[in-house]
Order: sequence, then C-alpha cells, then structure tokens
Amino acid sequence: MKLKICILLTLAALTACSGDTPGNQSGDDAVVGSPVIFTSGNENLSRPIPYLGEKGRFVCRMYHQGTIGSDLFTSYSTAWLRVNNAYGNSVYRRSNFDESAMDLDTYGFDRNSTIFYWQNRKNHAFIAYTDLHRCFNNSYKEASGLNMTTDFTLTESDTDFAGRKFSLTTSPTASLSPEQKQTGDPAYYYYNQPDPAIANTVMLPAGATQEANRVDLIFRHCFSQIQVNLKKAADGGINDLNADDITKVELLGVSQEGYIYFDADPTTGKNHAATYKKVVQSDFTPEELAANEFGTSMEMYDMGSDNYATGYVKSYRAIAFGQLGAIRITWKEDSGVEHIVTHKVVNLDSNDFINLRSGVRYIHNLELRRGTLAVIKTVILPWEIDEQQWNTSGIITEN
Repeated sequence: MKLKICILLTLAALTACSGDTPGNQSGDDAVVGSPVIFTSGNENLSRPIPYLGEKGRFVCRMYHQGTIGSDLFTSYSTAWLRVNNAYGNSVYRRSNFDESAMDLDTYGFDRNSTIFYWQNRKNHAFIAYTDLHRCFNNSYKEASGLNMTTDFTLTESDTDFAGRKFSLTTSPTASLSPEQKQTGDPAYYYYNQPDPAIANTVMLPAGATQEANRVDLIFRHCFSQIQVNLKKAADGGINDLNADDITKVELLGVSQEGYIYFDADPTTGKNHAATYKKVVQSDFTPEELAANEFGTSMEMYDMGSDNYATGYVKSYRAIAFGQLGAIRITWKEDSGVEHIVTHKVVNLDSNDFINLRSGVRYIHNLELRRGTLAVIKTVILPWEIDEQQWNTSGIITEN
C-alpha cells in the first residue's frame, strides 16, 4: 500500500516559504519566526566539523510538526543554499543559484530566495542533498557543470516516497573522446560518477538565541567507494609489471542503479535509506552469462600515477552500491600475451554477492601472477571524504 503524505497548507507553512522575516513573532519569543541558520559539514560530530567547502551548494527540505495538536512531520518547504565562508556557514539563494541582482538582508540571505523560519518550539526535520562531485563547479550551464533542472531538484516519483534514480554504470572509456584518452588525466573522469550525499537533522529550537539553535547539516555518502590496488607477486613468474601493462579493471555483478530518497518519515523526521536495483541472474541470456557469470560489469577508473597506493603498480577506484560479485583484471606481458583474471568477492558462507553499504570504502589489495592472482588484504573503512582533505580554509584539496 502506498504511503500518502498530506501537505497541510497552513499559515506556518506559507511563512516558511517567504523571503521576508515574519513580523508577527510569537509573543516575546524571539526565536519563533526567526530565520534558520545552518553550518554544513561532512561525516560525524565526534570530532571538529570538517566544513563543507566554500561555495558548496545544496538543496534542503524543512519539515515541521504542527503548532497545535499534531506531532507528525507533514508540512515542508524547500530552499537552496550555498556555503559562503570557511566555516560552513550557509546562505539562502535562488533555486538556480544566480547571484546577480541579489537583495541581501543582514544575514547575507537573498530576500528573493526561499528562507526557512522556525515555525514553533517543536521538532523540525531537515533533509539536505548535494552531489559532492559537482557542488563546487561554477560552470552552471555547460555540459561539464551543474544542471539545475536535475542536480538540485528533489524529483517526485511514483514510489512510496520521493526519490531519484542514479546510474552506477558510468564508464571511463565511454566518457572519453579519442583525443582525451591520449591527453586527458584519467583520474579526473572518476568525477563523472555521481557522489550523492544526504544530511538529515531533527531538532527543536530549544535555545534562547538563533546561534544557540544553529542547525548542523552533516552530509554522508549515500553510495560506496571501491579501490583496487595491484602489483606483481614476487614469486608469480612475471618478469616485470608496469602500470601500462594493466589495461582494465572491472566490477562484476554490480548493481546498475541506486535510489536516493528525500521524504521524511512522518513520525520520526528521518529520511529513508538508499536502495538499489538487485542483480538477478535470470534477467540475462545464456550467452551473456557465458561471457560473464555475474551478469553485469562496470569498468573502474585509473586513479592516476600521483594517486597510486604506495608500493603498488597501479590503483583503480569507482563508486558503486548494492551488490558486488567479483573484480576482473585484464593485463598483458611484455610479449603481448594477455591475461584476464577474476577475483570473486562473494560471501563465502552463502556464495552470494556481497552487499555494499552506504558510506563505506572497500579496498582490495591484489597481487598478479601469471594466469591467476592472490589477495593480500581487503580493508573495509568508513568513507569520509574520498582521498580529499579539508584544510583550515574549508576548501577541499587533493592529497
């Protein structure tokens, strides 16, 4: 049965969509009716917040419980924000992030934009979305930049709650022209993959001032990252192995679609977890399964020589989610003899595909031997901000 969420068009909901501060604040309460202010970061609060980089953009929904009688999160409005300093402070902007002819208030908010206001002293739920691979790109209208129609729109779907579908099959070779393959840095094209992140905060404005009620939006990766590091085995019968000798690394039996949801549960204010399209063997022909028993495949991205793991000849990475059955490596000897070897990563207890979890980074360290390979170590770590680091100015830089 589909969940029907009723949107109540109350005066409070209309106030939340206004670009002007409401004049009729509740009695002597200086908080109710005042703008909601945000700090936007990444990961958890057990350490100092690593602020989302300056100029980072995101879209946010605010739900609130009814002022009288109801504890359900049924009313919401949507606003668009960007980080405007080195400490994660976020300011309201128009939905296309156009900053020309702005009418700024004392907070630096554009009065022409949707601005959130505290509706009452009860719980409010905030669900924010961004794509960490695209939110800093200023080329709004170019093919390589942000598409405001899709990148920062919370698309409604015919499922039980609002969501968006993401393709997990972006190929590094398909995204490169012949000229780019010769001159482009292959590590760059990893960023063609979507890296959606969601922040979900539920809080009530219990403090006496706006600053005391500042909302922390902590973005977390919705998908997983897989990294494969390769080198030759000392006793593997390979005379020499260079980066150019490894021509392709593929993920097999990997889910091809991931789904991100934006609606809040009406009772808790929490967003629904990301899901994926399951790989079903019966969906493939016998011929397809003869070529690849796992059904699906996705080529991984060369990380570029500056980013190869220490002690390894070559490193690859990709964003994936849901299921994974195997890793397939194609490499050649100096003589031109080509080898294709497969490392199964299925669950040994059930012989089923492993499940890739949101916000987790899987590192596979492998040794190549003639006709086979060996697993050195598989590491599972929290995926915080990729290989990127936050510096004191709040800007993301590469290692």
